[in-house]
Amino acid sequence: MRWTTWLNGSRTLAIAILGLALLAHFLGTRSAQAQNDADRVGVLQQYFDAVSRGDVDNAASLFEDNAVFIGTAPYGNCSTSTPCTSLAEIRPQLEAIVATHVCQVLVDVTGDGAIVTARTEATQDQIRASGDERIIQAYLVQIPRDKIAFLAAVLDPTDPQTAHQLGVRAGTEPAGPPVTTPTRCAGM
Repeated sequence: MRWTTWLNGSRTLAIAILGLALLAHFLGTRSAQAQNDADRVGVLQQYFDAVSRGDVDNAASLFEDNAVFIGTAPYGNCSTSTPCTSLAEIRPQLEAIVATHVCQVLVDVTGDGAIVTARTEATQDQIRASGDERIIQAYLVQIPRDKIAFLAAVLDPTDPQTAHQLGVRAGTEPAGPPVTTPTRCAGM
């Protein structure tokens, strides 16, 4: 009887130890995954900060050499109809974005493995000149390690200011009076 009691007690102890070891492993894996997610979100934040500061070199350094970039324009370089598929193609697009004095503020971001989704409030010269303070853009970004491999942006037509900008660009809406208040990126 004593032998069985000891055996049952040892089995319970072994199961408890195994359970704790598995729990520690699982929590450690989730902790490492959460850190990786935060690192990838940080890469995207660095991209928005660099573009908003006008730092093309830093923004370009965050992309892989064979990255894909799909902007919000329907036509032209890095557009929905002609995505850029290399850093050599992406760099001129970054230069064009910076030339408009863009300001992108991250308002929502989620990292899950190599995939980061984000929403920004973005403004630039053309948007402000045609009467809107900002537009809303959504992003789907793949960051397998520490550089952007894929970035696609879309405009949010459910936002009234973004919808107005789409109408102005399509020629179906009149521009409003220019916005002259400073942007959130002023002084970056």
